[in-house]
Amino acid sequence: MKNLLLSILSLLCISTGQAQDIDFCQYFYLNFSTREENGESIRAYNPEIKLRQQDTLSWFLQKHNNRFNYLLWNKLGDLNAVAEIYPDTLTMDSVFCDLMYSNSLFMFYVNNVLPNSFRNPEITPDTFSTEEMMMVASRFFYCIEIKESDTIIMSHICVSTKDPGFNPFPRDMTLLEAFAFEGIFYCLLHEEKSTIDANFKRYVNESLDRQKDKAGNLDELLIHVRHECFALMEDDQDLKYSLINYYYNNRDNLNFTLR
Repeated sequence: MKNLLLSILSLLCISTGQAQDIDFCQYFYLNFSTREENGESIRAYNPEIKLRQQDTLSWFLQKHNNRFNYLLWNKLGDLNAVAEIYPDTLTMDSVFCDLMYSNSLFMFYVNNVLPNSFRNPEITPDTFSTEEMMMVASRFFYCIEIKESDTIIMSHICVSTKDPGFNPFPRDMTLLEAFAFEGIFYCLLHEEKSTIDANFKRYVNESLDRQKDKAGNLDELLIHVRHECFALMEDDQDLKYSLINYYYNNRDNLNFTLR
């Protein structure tokens, strides 16, 4: 019995140590690439998850890549200073690592979308309502532009929108945003007979028919349809059911409560 208790205590210590001592520089990096376009060399850079790691945390990051990609793409801030160091990739990796760890808010977000075994246990989980979840999720369904030739509206499910017609959320919804972004794409790819994308396209077409004669110009028409589709997706019951189901299947790796 004594040996069994010692073994359990050892495992708990290892688990707690993992939660506090993860070297995220081993898992995240700034990927740099170049391409030729119209005779010019175009540089592109994106923070990404390293795929060569083969440990438990790495497998989790890859399985749930969309939540971490959302945070990497939207919450790290300006990475131009890191990209300017290219082609000195060793220095670039070091500066990126320092920038990542100096961003305490980014590290807070990452910690709260990890499994219990890797998470800092001292952080109290936040609580979000299903109404807030749907408000956040609806903003990913975005009408981008309207074609002047035939007034067809181009739309897609995007990773980030900065729509001037909507005020910022009344509180920090970042964890909910990362969850919703991942949940939407999981449902689209893995649910049998998912109707989420079809519902969105139907809302776009129906809204366009309703708004055509009300808008003074195409820009105004696009904004009306975009905002109406936000509202329709916010009330979409198929999306709500799918996201709630995804949350309950992932409660052990999301440090917030959904009510």
